[in-house]
Amino acid sequence: MRNKKTSFAGQIILIIVAVVMAVLLIITGLLNFYKDDIGRSVLLRVNNIQSGELAFDDIAFNPFKHFPSISIELDDVDYFERKEEGRSVDTLPIIKLEKLYIAFNVIDLVQGNVNVSQIQLENGQVNLITYADSTFNLMNAFGLNQDTLVRNTDTTKQEPVDFDLKKIALSEIQISYNNIPNNTISSYSINTLDASLNIQDEQIKSQVNTHFIINKINQSGGFLLSDKQVKIESSLILNSDTKTIQIEPSRLIFDKANFSIDGKLDLNQKGFIDVSINGNDKDFSVLSLFLSETGVNNIKRGNLFFNGTIKGQLFDEIPMMDFSFGIKDVEIQIPGTKEKITQLNLNGTFKSGEKKDLSDASLMIKDLTSKLPGGNMNGHFSIKNFTNPILDIGYEMKADIYGFDKIFNISLIDSLSGKLEIGAKYIGIFDLPSKTIVEKTDSAMISFENLSF
Repeated sequence: MRNKKTSFAGQIILIIVAVVMAVLLIITGLLNFYKDDIGRSVLLRVNNIQSGELAFDDIAFNPFKHFPSISIELDDVDYFERKEEGRSVDTLPIIKLEKLYIAFNVIDLVQGNVNVSQIQLENGQVNLITYADSTFNLMNAFGLNQDTLVRNTDTTKQEPVDFDLKKIALSEIQISYNNIPNNTISSYSINTLDASLNIQDEQIKSQVNTHFIINKINQSGGFLLSDKQVKIESSLILNSDTKTIQIEPSRLIFDKANFSIDGKLDLNQKGFIDVSINGNDKDFSVLSLFLSETGVNNIKRGNLFFNGTIKGQLFDEIPMMDFSFGIKDVEIQIPGTKEKITQLNLNGTFKSGEKKDLSDASLMIKDLTSKLPGGNMNGHFSIKNFTNPILDIGYEMKADIYGFDKIFNISLIDSLSGKLEIGAKYIGIFDLPSKTIVEKTDSAMISFENLSF
């Protein structure tokens, strides 16, 4: 009897699945039959509620891409800052995508309601520009520089927008950003980005998780940042009435270093940003910037601090950055030995200065001290003027350096041993094009015993 009941239940499940699949296929067939009319309707509605213009080459419907939702698939998608009549023929789109998927809830669709549940963007290019007047092309396209978030082309009629988008997914997206007032060009590669978007009245909430690479940030004076991995887990709240974005307490991973971040961005004041960044005093991942993974894992004790602020107008200048950091009484076990690096201490500051080209910026590391196997270390390091860097470096070290290659990021050396004593002091100007120190005054001493690598 039990087998008969089980068989009957299985048949019911198969029938339900078959009915659902049949309904999906019928809906998909009808949607594909009327896809040209639907495509025109999509373009009309989207282009009617904002200043930019969406265009695509083809539209299709896929019932399985985001099952149980049904998806619109747009091919060769372009999104422009202005409508066709307001732009030149050779204007680059802000967004160019190979594929754009928009998923709808099937039950809502059958009932005549169109509720978007997911949006997925694949393989594309995003071209962002801050113009000389500090306006931002993407905000111009969305209409965020106007009096309302969403504006209908019929100025006598405005449509409020309320919807809950469960997921926005980006993969393999290249981004270029040209900040004309600041004369800065940068590019990024988004590996993945997952976000949600909830709009109610004048408030927009978004949860964002992303992993991207800073390909380059090149400032006219020569400041350069490149090939850095970044991960962000954040929650944002945008008030379209006040044009402000609140950054809730978030997690930032920069090249393996972990930070917490919170603050706000005011879009009215040329993108005035006010953000606090802090490092966890129990999380030594920030030391991975110069320690190997083995070195970080072999930290036995110590304290770390990293505190900073970023304030200023983001759209037409480099904001003021002011950071202080340091480590105290750090102890590192040297792998394969009984020796340790103990009482490792340093204090440092970074200040971007008031000038846009970072010529007033400075990085200072002082009170660098440590007890090493067979000796000790002390030193200092500073850079002033990031466009024409002036270096001031001094250090003394005496140690048995066996195993140091396992702790520090010394990728060209597989095995390091021997006794080393070194002292150096020099002040000079670092020439960025040739990457050499010129106009220097220096003194150096080095001695070693049984050194091998």
